[in-house]
Amino acid sequence: MKIYNIRLTAIEALRFWARIVEISDDDSCWLWKGKPNHNGYGRLTVNRRDERVHRIMYCLHYGPFDNERMVLHRCDNRLCVRPSHLFLGDAYENAKDRQKKGRTARWYGPQHHNSKLTAKQVRFIRKAVKQGKFTQRYLAKYFGVHESIISDVVRGISYLNVPTED
Repeated sequence: MKIYNIRLTAIEALRFWARIVEISDDDSCWLWKGKPNHNGYGRLTVNRRDERVHRIMYCLHYGPFDNERMVLHRCDNRLCVRPSHLFLGDAYENAKDRQKKGRTARWYGPQHHNSKLTAKQVRFIRKAVKQGKFTQRYLAKYFGVHESIISDVVRGISYLNVPTED
């Protein structure tokens, strides 16, 4: 187990604290005003390595932690470094937190960037096949997709997020 234990030199500590905007409100975020990384998290170069500032703050305030753990934000603000807004979690907890806050990517159904069918088309296909109006082969040709896609739609394997109209 590798431990995350950041140690700042006096100059690094001055640079760190100089880039934090502390708001005096009861529970407002303390924002990092330095440059963010490509994912929007605050970063600071320490010992010639880019470190995420919320991890630095967590370590300074609460002490060293298992490097496999993630520092998550209660406030969902990537630039926040307020210790009371930070908590440790693993990859599963991070995914659940992200999903609960509605930030999970839509990798299924009509929202997917490679989706061939709209929600309206999916409902039509399900209804048409159920009522026996069209064959799956005909619908595949009509919508310009492979028969397996129509089959998956009808069997409920794909486009699960599109509700079926009864």
